[in-house]
Amino acid sequence: MIIPHKLRKRLFKIFLYAAAAVLMLYILGPIVWIVITSFQPSENLQSAPPRVTLTQPTLKYYEQLFESGDFIKSLKNTIIITTFSTFFTISISCLGAYAVARFRFPRKEIFLFSILGIQLGPAVAYLIPLFLLVRAFGLTDTHSGVILVLMAFIVPLGIWMLRGFFEDIPRELEPAARMDGCTRFGAFFRIVLPLARGGIMATAIYIFIASWGEFFIPLVITFSKATTLTVFASSFGGLHEVNYGAAAATAVLSGVPSIVLAVFFRRYLVRGLLEGSVKK
Repeated sequence: MIIPHKLRKRLFKIFLYAAAAVLMLYILGPIVWIVITSFQPSENLQSAPPRVTLTQPTLKYYEQLFESGDFIKSLKNTIIITTFSTFFTISISCLGAYAVARFRFPRKEIFLFSILGIQLGPAVAYLIPLFLLVRAFGLTDTHSGVILVLMAFIVPLGIWMLRGFFEDIPRELEPAARMDGCTRFGAFFRIVLPLARGGIMATAIYIFIASWGEFFIPLVITFSKATTLTVFASSFGGLHEVNYGAAAATAVLSGVPSIVLAVFFRRYLVRGLLEGSVKK
């Protein structure tokens, strides 16, 4: 049986839409479930099996969180750690990516793949020696300790993401700026950085989202004073009982900044994914 060409195209399009719908359901299903759970009455979540209703939403768990000193402290810690780690990481990554894109030095490709190897290895293999190093400097359970460890993991990726953007900028612009009286750093700050602002924005957003949602590093480095929202959310699971409503409400509030940034700056993120690759 020969299927007409138009019918094949229509069936293929239907298949693509169905596959996209299944993929979207797979991705958004857990998120929708967490949001619904955060508004459920406690008796629904404590029943066996748990019940889900949309007729009696409650804000009890959100009210409890904002009345909790531990939640407010974790929120402040997360904001401080994420803001400073993003700022310092993007600053070092810009300098490193510019150096890699503009200067020639022996074994440059080996150097790049070496720093990228930090991202490829298991985090626990690096966290143990990093924890010992942080403890030796007395930075455990501090903002500075978490920021430094986060930077150790994210700076290599930032350099790789920004390298492509700096390589896209014509080299002729910098000698022209230096002829007009700029130093190399002056040309970098006045010419290169403004032209690469799209890539810098995309990388900064990615670094912010990655730092905001990091769980393993704060879990190992902090104990009580510098805990973040992700660590705070894990504290609702007990030996015999789990506070699903409060954990879901914390997860919703933790995800809001990342979702807002991804939605409003999606143009920069897409451009960063498409243009931030290394070009030869």
